[in-house]
Amino acid sequence: MFKRLAAGLLALLLCLGAAGCAGAAPGGAAPGQKDYGSGDSLNTDEGEREAAADRKLIKTVELELETRTYDAFMDSLNAGLAAAGGYVQQSDIRGGAGSAGRYGTIVLRVPADKLNGFLEALAPHGTVLARTENVQDVTMDYVDVQSRLKALRTEQEALLALLEKATSLSDILTLQEKLTGVRGDIESYETKLRTMETLVAYSTVTLRLSEVEKETVVEPVGIWQEIGVRFSDSLSGVGGERRPGIVHRIDRDTTGLLIVAKNDFAHQRLAAQLSDHTLRRTYECIVRGGFREDSGTVNAPIGRDPRDRKRMAVTEKNSREAVTHWEVIARYGQYTHLRCRLETGRTHQIRVHMAWIRHPIAGDPVYGIGKPELGLHSQCLHAKELTFLHPRTGEEMTLSCPLPEEFQRELKKLEARR
Repeated sequence: MFKRLAAGLLALLLCLGAAGCAGAAPGGAAPGQKDYGSGDSLNTDEGEREAAADRKLIKTVELELETRTYDAFMDSLNAGLAAAGGYVQQSDIRGGAGSAGRYGTIVLRVPADKLNGFLEALAPHGTVLARTENVQDVTMDYVDVQSRLKALRTEQEALLALLEKATSLSDILTLQEKLTGVRGDIESYETKLRTMETLVAYSTVTLRLSEVEKETVVEPVGIWQEIGVRFSDSLSGVGGERRPGIVHRIDRDTTGLLIVAKNDFAHQRLAAQLSDHTLRRTYECIVRGGFREDSGTVNAPIGRDPRDRKRMAVTEKNSREAVTHWEVIARYGQYTHLRCRLETGRTHQIRVHMAWIRHPIAGDPVYGIGKPELGLHSQCLHAKELTFLHPRTGEEMTLSCPLPEEFQRELKKLEARR
């Protein structure tokens, strides 16, 4: 599996680390791309490292956890929060005290400089099923607000000076009206600045907590760790030790493209695109059954399956919004070749959504029909295309990865049956 993914990973690593791209002409840039020299590499240079200390970064973390010892977990959480100087912003826990099966969401604010230590202290008291981190660089917004405030205060001083010299009633009323407007703008920008400073100083941690009798076994070694071992000397540290440089995820045994950032500069900007949906991910898959429509959208929330914690499911319980857009590429009687575009990125999203509308992905061992089909050994799902803005230049880039041999072979078989 890792070898099938390696070509796509290396292409993206080159792209995001050195501004090169698979498919560039020898000695030159790919069509529509700038030819970067070594001085334009996305690797953070000394100047960027110095500037990084002055950046205004808003960090958010989402954790999905299970615990068998809910009360002990909460005691540890509250003690760690107090020690870090943080606080609970919001809590919505369902289920009575002392009853098994409590679940809900807790939103915490933790000082940014103590975030990692706080999260590490939680680990012994529960199992982390999923972890998502996002870093938004608001330095330019912060500087812009400061500049506007400075200009408004200068304008306020000028209006006050004119007001002192004004003699006619009409001039006084006009100046007072302008002064009121400027003071309102100053108050508005001061509020924006305080909000921004608070968000920078205190990271937001969203815990989606479930009390269970038996915690889900999380495999200690996976593709993320293998990526970290192979490329550990040249990856962003934003994802932490478990997922170094990983901007987004794909399921085990799903083939195709994955973005891996070589430094924090690229990681932060790509993660922001993922958050605001400007980073577009397109998949292809073979699903069971036929469709009357040529395209459609599945909009259904996804969370842990209450009956099987290793699976995801469409559920209203402790779930998150999930949207998948699909369109038919080809129809083959009992099977259909689809193109799917993710608007959100929940765990197993396409697989869960397709199963929910009764068109499970062929070969899916978890959400499929429960027996071998089409000679497949895993889900026939491929991350075909990624479109994003280059972290440094802002140019739109689209990378694609051919369908793997197994996928193409099954399409030929289906075509022959038609």
